[in-house]
Amino acid sequence: MVLLTQMLYRLRIQVLSYGLGLALWVGFEVLLFPSVADSLSSIEYPQAILDAFGVSGTNLGDPRAFFGAEFFSLGPLALGAFVVAASTAALAGEESAGTMEPLAALPFSRRQMFVQKAVAVFVAAAGVTALTALGWAASVPFVDLGRELTIVELVGATFAQLSFAAFLGAVGMLFGAVAPSRGTAAACTGALLVIAYLLVAIASSVDAVDGLKYASPYYYSDLSGILVDGVDPRHQVVLWGGALAVGYLALIAFEGRELGAERWQFDAFLPRGDDDASDGGDMTSDTTTAVPRRTRRGMSAPLRAGIFAALVAILASGGLVAYRYTASLPPTLKVSGRVEAPTATILAPTSGLVVTLTAALGQTVAQGDLLGWMENTLDKSMVPITAPHSGRITTLSLDQGQFAAAGTPVVVIHELTEMHALLEVDESDIGRVATGQAAQLTFTSLGLTVEGRVGSVDTLPTRASGARSGQSRKYEVKVPLAGVDQRVIIGLPVDARIAIAPRS
Repeated sequence: MVLLTQMLYRLRIQVLSYGLGLALWVGFEVLLFPSVADSLSSIEYPQAILDAFGVSGTNLGDPRAFFGAEFFSLGPLALGAFVVAASTAALAGEESAGTMEPLAALPFSRRQMFVQKAVAVFVAAAGVTALTALGWAASVPFVDLGRELTIVELVGATFAQLSFAAFLGAVGMLFGAVAPSRGTAAACTGALLVIAYLLVAIASSVDAVDGLKYASPYYYSDLSGILVDGVDPRHQVVLWGGALAVGYLALIAFEGRELGAERWQFDAFLPRGDDDASDGGDMTSDTTTAVPRRTRRGMSAPLRAGIFAALVAILASGGLVAYRYTASLPPTLKVSGRVEAPTATILAPTSGLVVTLTAALGQTVAQGDLLGWMENTLDKSMVPITAPHSGRITTLSLDQGQFAAAGTPVVVIHELTEMHALLEVDESDIGRVATGQAAQLTFTSLGLTVEGRVGSVDTLPTRASGARSGQSRKYEVKVPLAGVDQRVIIGLPVDARIAIAPRS
């Protein structure tokens, strides 16, 4: 444990600076949210922009979507920067500083050295994450986030970054074991971090390259949508399994690395014989007597070669299976819309005074229910106001005691039995949407996802679309919501994924 403790001590300043910096970031975002929530709710952002930042939902006035966009889509990059620096310093950094050879002379095998340093990198990343979680704990109690978004959820989502950090740390140690210097190792690992993020951002906003996101470890972290959709256990298996596989490759490379060579050492993966000790390369030993590399590595060359070949075969087979699986999945179209239902506007049956009005906003009524009485101006007779069908009252245009002319709107009722998600599809995609196609509907503000099927597709564009020159037209698609959660109300925003037909 000496090397682990030593490395953690050397990383203490970085852990504190990164951790407290991220804690201040999340604390600022929490305290800022109440002052911007209303304005963000009224802004309609282009869906492509939201997809690029991995935002689940279209309403940034919801705290789950807000923190997903403001922290969980970008925060992992900051933690990733720390992991890149720490993991590449663990091996290549020691060699660049000239301290690796003295360490190799200590009574530790290279395997022990590698494991302790790998654990130190992970523990340091966990320390940064724990300090970040303090930012939520110190700020959330002072702000009303609503919708039962708790500190536990935010802290849990923050610690979910560790699987991504573990994979990135394994990649950093792999580059540290084969690259000629720490600077090169850090540049390569940092570039992969940025590429992983950009792959998801581009693939999420451009349907033509949507499949590219499966090649990015950032996609499997589920971080930008974690407060809405939670963590996918299958994705966690991919990241932790990938971290172990890449870490094992890094261990093989480090055990075969020639110290001081200052070159790319991909040949470190290859099995070596006993005569490698005579080439002037480095040797580590458990005593002051140099031990040939083969003995030091603890396994025969054929066994090392067999394990390496098996690992490559497993990774290749897994990649092929994953590709075939994702290629067989139907393409999906991401659109947004709102909850709607057929309406009935009840008009004043006569001219006169609204004597009694028993209807209330939000009230659920049945067909034939009495909603109020009007007094006819001419003969003073009492005329009833009744509900033409069952539903929920969403608009009251008059109050009791007011005068209304015949035909004046009094009450608007939405028919709940025919409630549906009304989605807007661009004209370039409407030809691939048909009735009966599966649709996954997500209500971000409720943290609710339901399955449905397309009920109808309009053949004429909406009146508002295409009004300006160069503006694409929109077509309305309806997905019935029979038997859906009672919290789903008229006007609620909804995001949908429709399993569409592939392009011909």
